[in-house]
Amino acid sequence: MDKNESCWEDFLNPTGEKLPPELKVEWLAALRSGNFPQTTGRLHSIYGYCCLGVVCELTMGRFEEKPKWKREDQDFVLSYRGGFSEEYFLPWFLEEAAGVSRPVQELLANLNDGNKDKGIRKHTFAEIADWIEREL
Repeated sequence: MDKNESCWEDFLNPTGEKLPPELKVEWLAALRSGNFPQTTGRLHSIYGYCCLGVVCELTMGRFEEKPKWKREDQDFVLSYRGGFSEEYFLPWFLEEAAGVSRPVQELLANLNDGNKDKGIRKHTFAEIADWIEREL
């Protein structure tokens, strides 16, 4: 790690929000399971998932009309009721179900992908799970 880059331990929850307890347990287990290959730059691609893509997988089944991943080249977007999701953040219909606000999503995306401009290194799913466990 570059001495100028920050680690997950340096970041606090920007909103103070807390996850629904059941989802928190599921998300932590999924991130630590090794069942989801980690990728960057997208919620989901042929290479794996961002930490936010993992929570999409966990919350999709809670809908009567289940959202579906639709492949577009090497990436996937969520299709729901004729609309498509953003590539980087939770779509509106999952944001509410997961209870993860946009400021927290932005921080998690930076931890997942790294952000040299902000001095944030790329973190593993295990490190991100540690942050979620402590802060959310």
